[in-house]
Amino acid sequence: MSELDEYMARRQAIAVAEAAIVKAAGPRPAGRTRSPVVLMTRFEERADLPKDISICLMTVDVAATLAAAGLHDPVSLRQLDGKWWRVNVDLAALGLVSEPGCGMTEVVARSDDLRGKYNGYYRQITAGPFASAKEANERRPR
Repeated sequence: MSELDEYMARRQAIAVAEAAIVKAAGPRPAGRTRSPVVLMTRFEERADLPKDISICLMTVDVAATLAAAGLHDPVSLRQLDGKWWRVNVDLAALGLVSEPGCGMTEVVARSDDLRGKYNGYYRQITAGPFASAKEANERRPR
């Protein structure tokens, strides 16, 4: 067996082994760990919330919109699956800076994104809920 054939055989064996390990491990959750997320108007400890809860801030206007729909602070994000939001997020959540707290930007995000890839970073909902990303972008102030 030539050196090239031996090298190719080793690479193939490594690829097969890695694929077997991934398959045996089963599905992995997308994004960050998924602790329960609640929407609140301010950070505060509450005895009625679990210890591992993740708080996503929302503006008073968003809280008023949710209250009109019968949802009051704290609002579980699970009640709002499939909704879209305009959210100020930490630039570190987008991979634009390496240090959290260096800056923020506004994005349009799904409820699932707030529980997943943006969880663990500062985030504040500034508008919503919307039925689609298109609607969230159309209602953006100019």
